[in-house]
Amino acid sequence: MRFLLAKENASGVYNLCAPDVVRQGEFSRALARVLHRPYWIPAPAFILRAVLGQMSTLVLDGQHQVPQRLLEAGYSFRYPTLEDALEELYGELAQYKN
Repeated sequence: MRFLLAKENASGVYNLCAPDVVRQGEFSRALARVLHRPYWIPAPAFILRAVLGQMSTLVLDGQHQVPQRLLEAGYSFRYPTLEDALEELYGELAQYKN
């Protein structure tokens, strides 16, 4: 947001999401790798629907969001991939647990 506030010509709607679009399964596998934990079979859709109700569509169907305008404005992500971001967040934690 600071990047956009500093740009005089930035106006309108911007998606403030990561550029690396992944599915839930990819996210779970990446998190398991970073935490050095096994990746188990993903939860069946009917269980997620039963537990989460209508919100299960966020997990099951996803939202293919890309920060196109942000990238076009010249913003560069410090952690452009999911694995980079997870490693930054949990990398040290995973080392202490092992």
